[in-house]
Amino acid sequence: MSSELAEVQELQLHRKDQISVLTKVLEKNISEGFLEAAATANTHHFAEGIYVRAWYGSKGSVAVSAEHNESNVSILVSGHIRVVSTKQEEDVIEVYKDFAIFTTAPQTKRALYLLEDTIFITVHPNPTNTQDIVEIDDRLAKEGSEKVLK
Repeated sequence: MSSELAEVQELQLHRKDQISVLTKVLEKNISEGFLEAAATANTHHFAEGIYVRAWYGSKGSVAVSAEHNESNVSILVSGHIRVVSTKQEEDVIEVYKDFAIFTTAPQTKRALYLLEDTIFITVHPNPTNTQDIVEIDDRLAKEGSEKVLK
């Protein structure tokens, strides 16, 4: 095995550990009452070759995404969010308010903390035009990657 390949594999394991720790910390904070569970809702929309998910969350909510297999376009329609992303080799903290459009790269996992009631949309390719949400989620999210919405 080349040293570069070994380094990449080590970084991937380190990143998976970071994602696992982040998810566990958020779940613990929710279970201990430091973060409150909030009402959230999704709506699903379809066009030829496209799947759009709209997510509605209330202030104080925390959402942890599954790890993405593919890139997608993300749109903050309204609200104010703090986003912690694990993107390939780096962790990034970003804050968006009122309106923003950005791209989510493959192998990204995010935790969103909603500072206000928020509407968030993601746009994904849907090459088979399926409307089966479980099938779409299986294709979009890395196997074994959990998503938490609280």
